[in-house]
Amino acid sequence: MGQWRYVSECSVKALLWRWFRALSKLLGRGLVLCLKLIISHYPRQSCLIHVTYDANGKFDGLGAQAQRIIAIRGLASFLNVSYRQSQISQIAIHPLDGLSMPSDYTEYLGHVNNVFAFKDDCNCNSFEEKSIADFHYSHLIEILLRLLGGRSICFRITHPFEIVDLFPSIYEHVDLTSVTSKLEIFREDESKLDLVVHYRQGSGNPSANPLGRAIEHQRYQQTINKILLNSPQFRNRFSIMTDAPLGFLEFHPSKDQLNAWVGLPGFDGKTLQMYPLDSNSLFDQMDYEPSVISGGNPLVCLSILSSAKVLVMAKSSFSFVAALMNKEAIIYYPKDFWHPRVRSWVTY
Repeated sequence: MGQWRYVSECSVKALLWRWFRALSKLLGRGLVLCLKLIISHYPRQSCLIHVTYDANGKFDGLGAQAQRIIAIRGLASFLNVSYRQSQISQIAIHPLDGLSMPSDYTEYLGHVNNVFAFKDDCNCNSFEEKSIADFHYSHLIEILLRLLGGRSICFRITHPFEIVDLFPSIYEHVDLTSVTSKLEIFREDESKLDLVVHYRQGSGNPSANPLGRAIEHQRYQQTINKILLNSPQFRNRFSIMTDAPLGFLEFHPSKDQLNAWVGLPGFDGKTLQMYPLDSNSLFDQMDYEPSVISGGNPLVCLSILSSAKVLVMAKSSFSFVAALMNKEAIIYYPKDFWHPRVRSWVTY
């Protein structure tokens, strides 16, 4: 009897927590929309309020930084304030990126900044600057007060997601045509794959970290089998793209890259352990075994993902960005990813 009472209490607590989160989200959306309505009455041409990406805010990989830039570009349009472009200063290098030489990294960083370059909305250069780790409601109130007082400012934002995650349609405010066009030159094969699955394993031993990045193999298998059942012709052009090596790997990041890996599974402060892709488990219940693309230049990988006819995402900003760029594809979005989906994506 006591056990059932405990289970019942846990269920009630879980239900109340879900209601609380839903109510908080509803109130948050209402507050943002009210502030947006007031802010939007001020013309962007006044060049008082600017937003940009704070490239020095958090050292991270390409996918995470590209998503932040796109989100901030969309946030500027959503709020009717001016956007300013910032250059990415550093990108975390993955063991399989193939960018071991300093010259390769420098060239890669230049290409990334060229691909994800958006036009400034205003040529004004005289304003106060303020760095913000997490852009949220209080900053919308500050924008309103500055507009009322006629005082200019540029917010340098690291994470815009407290607002953007409330309104995923913000991404639809961004024209990614030029980004997609620039990426095409990195795709070595001019033809496009029909079905591409992004399998993000992450660092460390996946079996010892069940709450990590990786999605259960069975969920992948069920989704892929369903796609191939409806479109059997995709079997001839079907690939899995992964960050997992094909064999066990120990990676020694350079000193200037160490901070990117601190706190991640498998990293002891000097060496990062990468466990191999368990292809036997992943392909066990699949009706067809795909080709595997393990690592490679991230821009090449992003180009492949963003041009597929069907894209099965991982819990990863990298495939999130690819999905945003792939306007014509059918996108399968993992139901437990922390960034909410765009409306047209299919949940799996």
